[in-house]
Amino acid sequence: MTTFATSGAAALAIPDLPDRRRMYREVGARLRAAMRESGVDALVLLGNGNVVYATGASWPLLDA
Repeated sequence: MTTFATSGAAALAIPDLPDRRRMYREVGARLRAAMRESGVDALVLLGNGNVVYATGASWPLLDA
């Protein structure tokens, strides 16, 4: 873990490895909240990169 001093009272701690599960959970929660606020019931994601970003799910297929 790396710690950086900040101008505020608390130091900023950055882990050596990212917590990908937490990241995908938070992205998914923000995406679902934005969909709910906009009245969107379904979302079609095109491109493996978009699916991975939104859900964390990945598969070894190439985008056409």
